[in-house]
Amino acid sequence: MTSRFLLVGLLLATCSLVALASDLSPLQDFCVADLKNNVPVNGFVCKDPKMVKAEDFLFRGLDKMGNTTNAVGSNVTTVNVNQLPGLNTFGISMVCIDYAPWGQNAPHTHPRATQILVVIEGSLLALQQSLFSLANICAFP
Repeated sequence: MTSRFLLVGLLLATCSLVALASDLSPLQDFCVADLKNNVPVNGFVCKDPKMVKAEDFLFRGLDKMGNTTNAVGSNVTTVNVNQLPGLNTFGISMVCIDYAPWGQNAPHTHPRATQILVVIEGSLLALQQSLFSLANICAFP
C-alpha cells in the first residue's frame, strides 16, 4: 500500500515538473530591424510589430545590371539587414555580382559563413579553373 502511494506521488511530482518546464510565452516569429534606433545591441533592435510593413520584407533592384565599368570589371549589389530590415536575426544575407567579360572578384573569405554561387546567365570561371554555366550551383564553405 505504501509503495502505491509512493508511486502515485512520484508520478504527480514528475508531471508537475514537466508542466513547469514548458515555455509560457510564444516564440517571436520575426524581428524587423529598427534601423533608426541607436540602442547599442548585437544586431538591431526589433521594430514594434504594429509598425512592420510588407516593404520590410521586400528588396527591389537585383533585376538591374550593376555598373561594371571599373578596374575589376564587376559590381557587387549587397542585400543584408541594412537594405532588407526583415532579415534581422535570421543570420542571412546575399549579394548579386555582375561581371563584365573577363571581370574579376578579388579573392576573399567569409568567416563563420557559407557562400552559395548560382550562375544566372553566361559562365563563370572559379574554384581553381572550374567552369560554371547556366543554373550550376556551387557551395563555398
